[in-house]
Amino acid sequence: MKFLIQFGLVLVLLGLCSCGGSGQIPQASQKSKVQLSVNWPVNDTRFIHDRANKVTATVTVSGVAMPPVSTSRPQGGGTSFLTLENLPSGTAISFDVWSEDTNLNSQEGHIVRLSEAKPIVVLEPGLNHLDFALQSNTTKIDISGVPSNPMNIGDLVHLTAIAKNSDGVMVLSSQDAFVWSSSSPLTVSMDSFGTAIGIQNGTSVITVREKGNETQNAFSSFVSITVGNSPPSTYQFVELAPGHTYSRATGINADGTVCGYLYDSPGNINYSFTYKFGTGIQMLDTTQIPTFTGSQAMGINDLGDVLGTAYSFQNPTSVFVWNHDGTSTYPSHAGESYALSINASGAFTGVYRAQFFDDFGPAIWSSLTAQPQGLPTSTRSSGAYIANSGHVAWWNGSDSTAFVGLPGSSTSLSSISGTRPVVLGLNNTDSVAGYGLPPGGATYACVWDQQGRADLGLGQTNGINDSGVAVGVTVDQNGAFTSAFIWTRTTGLKNLTQMIQGMDASWSGVIPVGINKNGWIVAEGLKNGQAAGCLLIPQ
Repeated sequence: MKFLIQFGLVLVLLGLCSCGGSGQIPQASQKSKVQLSVNWPVNDTRFIHDRANKVTATVTVSGVAMPPVSTSRPQGGGTSFLTLENLPSGTAISFDVWSEDTNLNSQEGHIVRLSEAKPIVVLEPGLNHLDFALQSNTTKIDISGVPSNPMNIGDLVHLTAIAKNSDGVMVLSSQDAFVWSSSSPLTVSMDSFGTAIGIQNGTSVITVREKGNETQNAFSSFVSITVGNSPPSTYQFVELAPGHTYSRATGINADGTVCGYLYDSPGNINYSFTYKFGTGIQMLDTTQIPTFTGSQAMGINDLGDVLGTAYSFQNPTSVFVWNHDGTSTYPSHAGESYALSINASGAFTGVYRAQFFDDFGPAIWSSLTAQPQGLPTSTRSSGAYIANSGHVAWWNGSDSTAFVGLPGSSTSLSSISGTRPVVLGLNNTDSVAGYGLPPGGATYACVWDQQGRADLGLGQTNGINDSGVAVGVTVDQNGAFTSAFIWTRTTGLKNLTQMIQGMDASWSGVIPVGINKNGWIVAEGLKNGQAAGCLLIPQ
C-alpha cells in the first residue's frame, strides 16, 4: 500500500502486522498499541533536507485527534520509532504522519507541514507495526532575483531559491538550506546567502543545491549572470550522451533541461531522454506506448513536460506527452501526427492528417484531451510553433506565406524576394526565427520581430530567446555549412563556432538548434561522423 505525498517528501507504508490476539475477534473494548518505524535516508544517498528533521504523528479516532508524538532524525540517517498506546482496536484509525521544517513558518508563525500521509487502518488487539520510509521528492528549484539585463561591475543582487515538488508545491524555502556557487567567481562572486556581486565583465553559471545533499544525487538548478554589456566571448562545450553512438538534441527550457533522443539502444530504436547539466541523461518512460517501436522527444516546456512523437505497431504515429509529474499520455485523436513544440500551459503544435491519403497540415492542440485544430494554410506541407502566450507561428509549404499570432488574427511575415518563408522558432514576444527557401541553392537566414524582418545572410536561424538573441548557421553558395552563429540587433552576427571551448577534434559542424532565456544553447554536431547532441553554456 503506497502513499504519494503532495508536499515535500515521499512516505511509503511498507507493512502492517500484528503481534498477539491471534484468532481472537476484535472487540471495541480491547486496546491496541502502534509502533511507527521511521526509516530516514542515510548520508551517502539523496536524503531529505537537513531542516526537515522531525516526524510527528497523530491518531484520529471517531473524529477526535489524540495527542501528537514526535521523533527526530538520527544523525546520519537510520531508523527512529514512535509509539502510540491505549488505542481502541477493531475500529478504523486515521494516522496523520508528516515531516516538518523547523525553520519554515507560515505568516502566523505556525509550523508548515512539508509532507503528510493519512493511511486509514483497522487496528488489531495487541501490538501493531507501521513502517515508513522517507526520501526527497524535490523536482525543481526556482531561482528568483536574476537580473534580466547585464550587471555592472560592483552591482549587487540577491538571489532566492524555492524547492518544489512535481505538483509545483513548495518543499523548502529557508535560504540557509541551500548552497550557492559560481562557475567563475572572478566574474560573479556568490556568498552563502545567495548574494551575487559583479566583479569583472563576463558571464558565470550560478548553481544552487539543497544543503545536506552535496552528493552526486543532489538536486540543483542553474542560471547565468552576465556582467558588462558585451555578450559572452566563450561557451563551455558539454557532450550530452557520451558513450552513445548516436544522439539528437531537439529542445531546451528555461532552467536548462534539454530533450532529445538516442538511436543506439537494442534493436536500433529511437529512445527519448532529458538531460540536466550536472545530473546527466534520464530516459523517458515508454511503457504506455502499446507495441512500442520508438519515440523522438521534440520539445520541452518550462515545467519539464516533454512533447514527442511515438511510434507503435498498434497505433498510428502520434504526438505523445511525458508530463513533469512522471505520467505520460497519448492525446486522443484518430489520425496521424508528429510533434513540434509545447508551451508552459500544455498546449502544443505539430503536423496532422486525419486520413492516410491526406497531406500533413500544421495543427495546434489546446490540451491533451483536445482535438487538433488545423491552422489556415493553402498547402499542407507546413509547420507550427507555439509560445507561452498561446500565439503560434506557422508557415505554408509552397505559397510564400507565414504568420504569427492567434489563429484568425495573425500577422503575415514578409518573405525575402524569390523565397518561401520557413518558421523554425518562436519566442514569447512574437519574434520568429527561420529562413527564406529559394527554388534552388542556399537558404537565407531571417529573424522577424517588432522592428520587421532582419536578413542575416546565407544560412538559417534555428531559435530565438525572449531577449531577441538568435542562433543558427551560415552556409556557402552551395548550402554547405560554414559556421554556427549568434545574433542580436545590437551586436549583429558573430561566429559562435570560434567561441566554443572544450570541444575535441572528434567533433565537427556543431549546429545550434535552440537558446533559452539564460543564453544556454542546445546544439548538435558530428562526433566521429555520427550525429551527437551537446550543450553550450556561456562563460
